[in-house]
Amino acid sequence: MRATGWITGIYVSLLFSYLAFAMFLLTPGTSYGLQSPNDGRSALIVDRTFLHAGGFTIYEPRSWPVYVEVGSVVTNNAHDPFREGNYRAAWTEQGLELEFVSDYVKPNMFEREFIELR
Repeated sequence: MRATGWITGIYVSLLFSYLAFAMFLLTPGTSYGLQSPNDGRSALIVDRTFLHAGGFTIYEPRSWPVYVEVGSVVTNNAHDPFREGNYRAAWTEQGLELEFVSDYVKPNMFEREFIELR
């Protein structure tokens, strides 16, 4: 009788784990495009936030349809500075200088990340 309860518990736990993982995979991601005002360079920022772990992957287009990962940015409390407009982008000859607010609790504290682009 006890073994049946443990087996049922394991199956229910596996079912909920599978459903949580499926929801994670099926959740649509948000992406943002940045374009250099001086030349044709651009970057694609893809939101990889999960629960309170905020994260963004930065891609550079090489030749259609190939995008290459060139960097990543981490934020706190699932904050999305790109959606909120809490970022600054400065294009240089070497790449992209990003300043962004990484935590909505500290809206005046910017972090700086340099992304090297071709």
